Amino acid sequence: VSSVTGDGIEALKTELAVRLAQTPPPRDLGKPRLSVDRVFTLKGIGTVVTGTLNDGVLKKGQHVVLQPGARKARVRSLQSHNHEIDTAPPGARTAVSLTDASRESTTRGATLTLPNLGEAAKTVDVWLERSKNSPRRTMKNNSLFRVHHGSGNEPARLVLLEGKEVAVGDHALAQFRFEHPVYVLAGDRLVIRDWSETVTLAGGLVIDPQSRRRGFRAEAQRELLERCTTSSCPTVWMSAFLKRDGAVKRDELLRQSRFGERDMESALESDEDVLALGDWVVDAERWQQAHDEAAAMIDAEHKAHPERPGVAL
Repeated sequence: VSSVTGDGIEALKTELAVRLAQTPPPRDLGKPRLSVDRVFTLKGIGTVVTGTLNDGVLKKGQHVVLQPGARKARVRSLQSHNHEIDTAPPGARTAVSLTDASRESTTRGATLTLPNLGEAAKTVDVWLERSKNSPRRTMKNNSLFRVHHGSGNEPARLVLLEGKEVAVGDHALAQFRFEHPVYVLAGDRLVIRDWSETVTLAGGLVIDPQSRRRGFRAEAQRELLERCTTSSCPTVWMSAFLKRDGAVKRDELLRQSRFGERDMESALESDEDVLALGDWVVDAERWQQAHDEAAAMIDAEHKAHPERPGVAL
């Protein structure tokens, strides 16, 4: 292909069209997110945000929030490629006119999403990977970096689970401690650049979007992080989080993740180490342990006080 003579341009266009036709459409996870890359106001319309919609659909009249901050708004109208639409599909470039959202409080880098998809946090646990072709700069523990996600970036301090640095071609489990809350989902990808933003140093995979400083190096958290780096399968992630937490409400299980409802239902059906009990999902081993402890306590109480009708709670 020559940009000077134009040779091969038509062949390139044809090949791109063929490849695009063979590419499956973006998945609808039921978790729409639009990373805002432009904000402006139009007379008679109000605040408008634009971006590429991912992971779900947006509908006219839908109640939404702008993260971080969970600022409430409503979709007044939708446009894609200068056409008015009632529903925006995942993967579409979308312009969203919002009611109850001021221009001053809406900025590039914000995420437009649904109200029930988790919250922003200042502490995020990740899996870091550095290419062998990365710039020959070390990523030292407790140093500041710029973390890019969606259409925005935020300063964050890097805290390594082990070691003092991440060398070129290496990988590590780490925690980013942001100066301001960020809204990410488990399974999201990050780009890490140096403080002056002159070079890209590493890529990152979000594992725990709602982590804490205390407990980062606890055995349960370490096991969760290590298990999630081995697979992108929702069954593995679900089992790992339940091993740590023991029991989680069904509608909250990996809610702030890039796994859809169908992914979670399939994982629940196939994983023998997980039990679904009404509105709750529990780790089978922890449940059996609690069951055995309760049975032993009841037996001991009956032996010590056979005259009592039951165990006092």
